[in-house]
Amino acid sequence: MEKKKMKKLLLTAGCTAALLVSSTAMCFADEATTPVHVNLASTAVDFEITEKIDMVGSANSTDLTVDSMEVTNLSQIGVLNIDSIEVDAEDSWEVVSMTTDFSKLAADSNKFGLMADSEHDMTAAYTGAGTVDPGATDTTTFTGKTGMVKSSVSDKKVADMIVTVSYK
Repeated sequence: MEKKKMKKLLLTAGCTAALLVSSTAMCFADEATTPVHVNLASTAVDFEITEKIDMVGSANSTDLTVDSMEVTNLSQIGVLNIDSIEVDAEDSWEVVSMTTDFSKLAADSNKFGLMADSEHDMTAAYTGAGTVDPGATDTTTFTGKTGMVKSSVSDKKVADMIVTVSYK
């Protein structure tokens, strides 16, 4: 009987030791990494911009009434940056500083000045012109001046506006 008790005792001790070792291993598991993948369709830059800006002058005045320019972010996500707005005058026209005395320019000088948002002379690029939230519109207003003309000018293209945009 002594041998049977001893075998039972050794068997019990062995089982207990095995349980302790296996539970200890479970408690101190190694770190593991699991890769996470995502698939997303790219978001296109989707916006609208004013296609034509009219400048209208009246007789006996250097002031021009200038249409505003609107940039609408048509995307539902992503803030649109208006990185810059530049004026590129046509061959026979010239953009000059708004500090020019337009009343003293020679007749038909083909010079004009533009001021954006009441503070930026468009003789240089207007950088950081604004941001447009998803579904929103940003409006840039302009004022302008020109010299005297001998005969009326109607629907004459004098410049291109180059607008550079990006997403934040």
